[in-house]
Amino acid sequence: MSDPAASVIERAHALVDDRSFKSVAEWKEKNPGGLAVGHMPVYVPRPLLEAIHCLPVAIFGGGEIDIIRGDSYFQSYICHIPRSTVELALAGDLAVLDGMLFPAICDVIRNLGGMWNMLFPDAYTAYVDLPQNFDLKVGGKFYALEL
Repeated sequence: MSDPAASVIERAHALVDDRSFKSVAEWKEKNPGGLAVGHMPVYVPRPLLEAIHCLPVAIFGGGEIDIIRGDSYFQSYICHIPRSTVELALAGDLAVLDGMLFPAICDVIRNLGGMWNMLFPDAYTAYVDLPQNFDLKVGGKFYALEL
């Protein structure tokens, strides 16, 4: 009897290891006019992207890649995720994406959004700011306008 989780784990490994983002290219081919939007792994409103026929693509960095160019933009002691994301982009691995969203995860990711604008001026880039005030009239309104 086969383990049902094995196929899920195998699919997850295939997605993580695919630096060419073949599944994203295949989705775009099957969905003419559909946009693939990369985003850092948390705090991005994925259902909103899906509602406007975008494929949200979580970017967790480059995994097991050597970071050469990424280290020229960030200090080598900075988290692997932003450094390897820059490495992937400069290598052309993220070219299949139609844009990138950078949420307020940390100061480094906040800076990565601005850096992306300079590195890829023709690419759609947005910083997703999050409310710090939970009052619906203040933080709620701010978040609705941000979305």
